[in-house]
Amino acid sequence: MIDNIPILQQGFLQVSDKHKIYYATMGNPDGIPLLCFHGGPGATFKVKYIAFINKDKYHTILFHQRGCGNSIPLGETHDNTPDTAIADAKKLLDFLNVKECYLMGFSYGSTLAMLFAMHNPTMVKSLFLSSLFIPYNFDEQCFGDSAKNKNSESYNKFISAIGCKNSSDLLHTIDNAGREQQENIIHAWINWEIELFTGRDSVTYTFPEKIDDALISSKHILLHYAANNYFGIRERILNNLDSIKNIPITIIHGDCDYFTPISIIYELQKSLHQIKIVPVVGGGHVGSRISQILYDEINSYITEKQFSK
Repeated sequence: MIDNIPILQQGFLQVSDKHKIYYATMGNPDGIPLLCFHGGPGATFKVKYIAFINKDKYHTILFHQRGCGNSIPLGETHDNTPDTAIADAKKLLDFLNVKECYLMGFSYGSTLAMLFAMHNPTMVKSLFLSSLFIPYNFDEQCFGDSAKNKNSESYNKFISAIGCKNSSDLLHTIDNAGREQQENIIHAWINWEIELFTGRDSVTYTFPEKIDDALISSKHILLHYAANNYFGIRERILNNLDSIKNIPITIIHGDCDYFTPISIIYELQKSLHQIKIVPVVGGGHVGSRISQILYDEINSYITEKQFSK
């Protein structure tokens, strides 16, 4: 049991000399396989959310990406890229003897789901995505004038707390800081993220005592990706849309999403006519309303009768 949710199978899968990823399966073992990608980079899966997925209909498969959550070693950035994430997902499906599946993704997890489908189009029956993240000038969005214009008072407080204005410098600062300074920086970073993520919904800030090793490791991985321009994942997604033109795609997206404006999703629809867009009025990049609509779409989807396992 995790968070009172029955687990069918869980364990660790060795995916490289250094990395082991944690995985768990839930629901109906004979149901439709649904592989879930969590957000980040560097985040983890909140298993309690899986409780909203129809347990009779789906065989839900989740895993923690390299360096994340229960995966070992925590916070490791060596050999940790989008390519390793989708390769690990394929290894997990092979290990579980799953030949076809649906994909679900949150934020950066939606990006990985699209990339996985582009690499393995015959395995993917449908995509359910929320808050699709297409990286673009991350430093400007978080540290530049665009960020300052969103809330200058909060921005100035954030910059003062971290002492730098780009992801590479912030990563270096965290790597060389003592524990107390790390906690102060991560606390300021998370609360600034919350402001950027939130649309018209109320903002709930985190407290300093909530900063632990897992959160520090999480933000270390995120900054590792940002400092490397997300390893060119934006260009790879936009240049390979044709490879997923036959896969049904549902995207739930807030119309106040700061990181990926909903206008970009409508642009994608011009190339991928099969995309179903479900706009969330007033929704930002994350939020319980977006998540609930995602689960409603998954549970109500009319699925094919035959799946290979």
